Amino acid sequence: MNLFAYLSGDADYRAERDGCGRTASCSPSDVSWTKTRLYVIAPIALGVGVGSLGAAAWLLFGPRSAPPPAAAALDLRVAPEGASVGFRGRF
Repeated sequence: MNLFAYLSGDADYRAERDGCGRTASCSPSDVSWTKTRLYVIAPIALGVGVGSLGAAAWLLFGPRSAPPPAAAALDLRVAPEGASVGFRGRF
């Protein structure tokens, strides 16, 4: 899991467990937010991090290919009597 999200969620969980959890006086919204951070946000952050690492590795170490040669050209000509635009290319 994302270490920061997990640790902060885990720290909140422990604080609630050792504090208001002993007297069962925790507010439901606080408990819900702690569970959301610990069981939803941290795993999603981990997935994004692993996916980003995989994409970076693919871009860095993946196969290289030469860019395709230019196959199209745009001609623009301006003259005192007017202008013309032309397009040519290989299809």
